[in-house]
Amino acid sequence: MDGKRTMTDISLDRDFRRLAAYAGVDAAKAPFRGASLASVLACVAGFVSLLASPYALAAPTKVYISVDMEGVAGVVTADQLSPAGFEYERFRRFMTDEALAAVHAAESVGATEIVVSDSHGNGENLLLELFPKEVRLVRSWPRHGGM
Repeated sequence: MDGKRTMTDISLDRDFRRLAAYAGVDAAKAPFRGASLASVLACVAGFVSLLASPYALAAPTKVYISVDMEGVAGVVTADQLSPAGFEYERFRRFMTDEALAAVHAAESVGATEIVVSDSHGNGENLLLELFPKEVRLVRSWPRHGGM
């Protein structure tokens, strides 16, 4: 990389700032910083219905997030999906970042209980130490209900 920003980089930054402004979040402090724009948009879209009603989060709200690496932005080959693949660690981090974006989105609209399920491969892919302590993580197999 030569350090130059492409038009795509500039467009993504602009879109991120617009999204943060729409959500009422300071873009520089946004909990989504570092996550892909696609994951942020997916998280926001999922919670827009919660924001539609002023009474939606008056009661305790539980959120269940199931994460599978095949849905992570940028995954295009099997080398990114298996511990034996040369890009696995990189995409393991991307998967964790996208799950964290969803967690922060849920927290920002008042979720009272959040469960994140690692549903890729052996179920042991998320970087646990990066999650807030109050988030419950489901790992490995077998488990009730599959994903």
